[in-house]
Amino acid sequence: MGLAAGKIRPVNDRRLLWLLALIPVICACSARDLWAPDEPRYGQVAREMLDRGDWLVPHVNNAPYAEKPPLYYWGAAALSLPFGGVSPVTARLAGALYAFGCVFLLVLLVRRWFDDRAMGVTAAAVFTSMIFVQWVMQRSALDQPLTFFILLTIERGQVWLESGRLGPAVACGAAWIAAILVKGPLGLLFPPAALAAGAIASRTAPSWKNAGWLLVPLVMAGLGLAWLLPALEAGGEAYSDRLLGQIKGRATGGEGHHLRPFYYFVERTPVVSMPWTLHLLAGLLVMVKLRGQPAADRRGLATCAAIGIGGFLFLSAIATKREVYMMPLLPFACTATAYAIHRGLFPRIERIGRIFMIATPIVFGFVLLALPLLEVDAVVRTRSLAFREGGANWSWIGALLPAVLILWGTAYLASNRLADPPQAIRRTALGIGVAFVAISLLFLPKLDVHKSYAPAAEAAHRVAGDGPIYNAGFGQGPKLLWSLDRKETAQIHGFYDLRDAMVVDEPATVVAGAKWWDRLRVEHTDALGGIYETWRALVDGREMVILSNRRPN
Repeated sequence: MGLAAGKIRPVNDRRLLWLLALIPVICACSARDLWAPDEPRYGQVAREMLDRGDWLVPHVNNAPYAEKPPLYYWGAAALSLPFGGVSPVTARLAGALYAFGCVFLLVLLVRRWFDDRAMGVTAAAVFTSMIFVQWVMQRSALDQPLTFFILLTIERGQVWLESGRLGPAVACGAAWIAAILVKGPLGLLFPPAALAAGAIASRTAPSWKNAGWLLVPLVMAGLGLAWLLPALEAGGEAYSDRLLGQIKGRATGGEGHHLRPFYYFVERTPVVSMPWTLHLLAGLLVMVKLRGQPAADRRGLATCAAIGIGGFLFLSAIATKREVYMMPLLPFACTATAYAIHRGLFPRIERIGRIFMIATPIVFGFVLLALPLLEVDAVVRTRSLAFREGGANWSWIGALLPAVLILWGTAYLASNRLADPPQAIRRTALGIGVAFVAISLLFLPKLDVHKSYAPAAEAAHRVAGDGPIYNAGFGQGPKLLWSLDRKETAQIHGFYDLRDAMVVDEPATVVAGAKWWDRLRVEHTDALGGIYETWRALVDGREMVILSNRRPN
C-alpha cells in the first residue's frame, strides 16, 4: 500500500550528500574490467609507471606517453601501491574519489555564494544524478579530477579575493596547476575566467599590493616547472614536441581526432543533462539574466555564467569535441538551476520539468529491460549479441531488474513530493544513484565478454605461449596491452611486417582487426601460407582475430 505524500519523511541533507558522494566510489568497485576507449590506456600508463618506477615521464608500451600530463596517473599508481599493482578497481577509484570530493566542494561553493546550504544540496543532487555524470564519475577518466581541481581553484581563489589572506592564495595556485597537470588547457583557462567574472560582478578583490597576486602565479610556476623541465629533458625531443604541440592540433582539428561541427554540444546537451534537461533551461535563463537578480547573488551567478555559458561557447569553437569535455561545465549549470528552483523563478518551466523528471526514470527502466532484446550498438556496442547467442539473455534481464524496480520506485516517490521541488529532486537523485550501483555491481561485469579486450588476450596467450604477441589492424595496442599483462606489444603495419613476424622458428601470434586481415587475404591470397586464423570474435563492437604461425590443433 502506498504512503500518503504527507507521511513520507523528507530526505536528510547530510546523509544524502554522503550517499551521493559514495555512490561513484561504490560503483567503481564493480568486478568489471577496464573498457575502451580510454580506461585500458589510462590503466596501462599507471601500471607502467609503477613497474618502471618512473614517476616523471609517463610511458605506455615502453614508450613515453605525452598525450596527457601525469597527475591522474600519479594518483592511480599511488593508490595501487598498497595492493601490489594497478587493478581495474584501483584505476577507477583514482577517478571516483575525485568525484566524491566534487560533491562537497560544490555544496561549499553554493553556500559561500548564496548563503543557502539547502541550495547547495540541490545543486549537488542535480549534478550527480545526471545519467551521463553518473557514468563518467565511476570510470577511470581524467574528467573527475579536472572538475575537482577547477572547483577547488575557484573556491580557494574566491576566499583569497574576499579576504586577502595568503594561505588561500597559495592553495589556489596549487589547485590551479593541479588542474593543468590533469588535462592541460581547460585547467588553465576555466579558473581565471570564473574568478574574474565573480570579482567583477561583486566588485571585490584585494589591493594590488596584496602578495597573493604574486603568490598565485609563483606557486603555479614553481610546482609546474618542477615537473615539466626535468620531464622534457628525460622524455627527449619527441616527448616535448608531442606534449607541447598537440594543443594546437586539437584546437584546430589538425590531428583529425574527434572532429565535430560547432553545434555538436548543442545537440548533445539535452541528452547529457537528463533527467534535468528542462530544469537546466531555467538555469540558463538565470545566467543570461543575472543582472535582474539581487546584487548579493551576482558573484556566484557570474561565476556560473563564465563557465556554464562561456566555457560552452569555448568548447564549441574548438574543432575536437567529446561529450566528456562538458563535465567541468555541469556543476556550474546545476548551481544556476538550483538557484532558479529555490528562488521560485520560471515556475512554468519548472512545472514542465517535473513531468520530465518523473518520466525519465520510468523510460530509463524500460530501456534497461529492453537492452538484451534490442539492437543496442549505440548503448553498449553489443550488436544484438543476445540474438546471436540464440535469443533473449535472461541472465541480463535478471541482473537489470533490481535497477529497473529502483528507477520505477524512484519515479513514484518523487511524484509524491512534486509540491516540494527540492525534496522531489533529492528523491530522484538518490534513486538514480542507487540504480547505478545495482547496474554497476550486478550487470556491467556481464558485459566484459563483449566490452573488454580480455577474451582476445586470453585467446592470444593460449596460442602464443611464451612467444611474442603483436597487434595489427586497429589502433588499440595500449588498450590490448592492459589485458595482455605484458610489458610491450609491437604493432604490425602491413603484409610485409606480418610475413616477417611469422617467418620465425618460435611461436608468433598477432591480435588483429578482422577487416584488416580479411583485406590481406583478398590482396595476398597466394602469399599467406603458414599464417593461420585460430580465433575470431566480437570485442568492443569490433570483430577481431588471432593469427598464428602454428597450425591449430
